[in-house]
Amino acid sequence: MPRSNNASVIPPNARNDTSDESLMARFATLCCNDSFRELTERYTGNSLAVAAGYFLDRQCCEDAVQEAFLRVVKKRETYSPDRLFAPWYYRILRNVCVDMVRKRRRRKSYECDPYHFFRVFDTEGGDASPISLSVLETLPPKERKVLYLKVVHDMKLAEVAQALGCSEEAAKKRAQRGIKHLRDTLLRGRTGRRRNQRLSKK
Repeated sequence: MPRSNNASVIPPNARNDTSDESLMARFATLCCNDSFRELTERYTGNSLAVAAGYFLDRQCCEDAVQEAFLRVVKKRETYSPDRLFAPWYYRILRNVCVDMVRKRRRRKSYECDPYHFFRVFDTEGGDASPISLSVLETLPPKERKVLYLKVVHDMKLAEVAQALGCSEEAAKKRAQRGIKHLRDTLLRGRTGRRRNQRLSKK
C-alpha cells in the first residue's frame, strides 16, 4: 500500500515514543505503512504467545496472527483514536483464533512436542519444576492460557489480562489455580513413582 504523502512518515527517532493509538490513527487516516509496520513489530511476539494458548502448532499461531493483522487493515476505518489500541486488537486476535478452532473442530489434531518443557515457579519461593506441555493441556482453558503467557513468555500479569480480555485480578486468580493444579499433578506423579519403586524392590 503506497504512502499517501510525506506527512505520513514517522521520524525514525520518534517511533519508540509514539503511542499505539497514535500509530493506529496515522495508519487509519493516512495509510501510513511505517505506522502499521511499527505496530506489527510491537505486537507480533505477544500475539504469537496468545495464539499459542489456542494452538500448539507454530504454523497455526503464525497464520492466526497474520489474519489478525489483516483484519486490522480491513477494520482500520472503524478504529476510534480515543480508544486503547491493545484491547481492540487483542479482541480481533481472539476472534480469529476462535474462528480457526471452530473450522478445524478437533483441536487434538495439533500435536505437542513431547520434548518441549517449560518451568513453573513457586510464587512463594520454592523450587522450579519442569512441566511438560502435555501436562499443561490438562488445565482448563482459562488457566492454561494465563500460565502459558505468564510463564512461557514471561509476560506481566497486566499484559496477560489485556491480551485475554480480563481483569488483572482475574488473571492472577487463574494463574494461582493453574499452578496449584500443576503442583498437585506433580505430587501425584512423584508419589506414584515412589510407590512403584518400593514395589519393584520387594
